[in-house]
Amino acid sequence: MHARTPSPSPDEPGVGSLAPATVTQCADVARLVAITVDQYGRLACAHNYAGISGARGGATHEIADEFWARVLALNLTGVWLCMKHEIAQMLVQGGGAIVNTA
Repeated sequence: MHARTPSPSPDEPGVGSLAPATVTQCADVARLVAITVDQYGRLACAHNYAGISGARGGATHEIADEFWARVLALNLTGVWLCMKHEIAQMLVQGGGAIVNTA
């Protein structure tokens, strides 16, 4: 997760942070939201942008079951887990915005 706060002026960069995680792991996603709230006081917005293409595995009838399971885990479950924890935090704090891109 990468967070950036607005800078005080156009000439000064905003503050950012990085936290490694696997978005297909519920505990990692919960930790990311908690880190963001701890560092910035709230989760104002989130952009869930992660995914892999099923086409990389070959023709549909040739894609290995394991590869397809990974596509679904990252593209669907990962986004769902992010939204699950982001929405819970945003409801507590009174709002926020989420953009999902796949």
